Amino acid sequence: VTFSWQLPQWQVPFWKSKPSSYATHVLGHEGPGSLLSALKAAGWATALNAGEADFGTFSQFQVSVSLTDQGLEQVEEIGRRLFTTIALLRSSPVSDWMLQELRQLKEVKFRFADDQQPYGLVTRLAENLQKYPAEEVLAGPILLPEPDPVKVV
Repeated sequence: VTFSWQLPQWQVPFWKSKPSSYATHVLGHEGPGSLLSALKAAGWATALNAGEADFGTFSQFQVSVSLTDQGLEQVEEIGRRLFTTIALLRSSPVSDWMLQELRQLKEVKFRFADDQQPYGLVTRLAENLQKYPAEEVLAGPILLPEPDPVKVV
């Protein structure tokens, strides 16, 4: 099941601080105390993915949960738990150590990215030229150069 909603602001202009990355990181966490661990313990889910996508001039946030057969019967409760988690996230202060961890993970992802096929790389770079300064078309979509706890979505 996928829960999705439009974000209040288009996120592309905030590429340096990536405000939705923090929510993506926290909601996508798989360790003890996470939403996914609670859903797994209930026998309702096997995986969870969270993230933001940009469409033209608006951005959308999505949380997809891979459900078990039992989970198919609990979609409403899963949604309630998801939005309770989001409410808790919004009412809690942004964790500086988690922002720094996120920044470091993005740096590792960028530095050790797999090589890409030339056609796919050129296509992605051409798309990125519409969103980022020319000198940032490679790193802009990935790195988090200026994390800003005030802008976190």
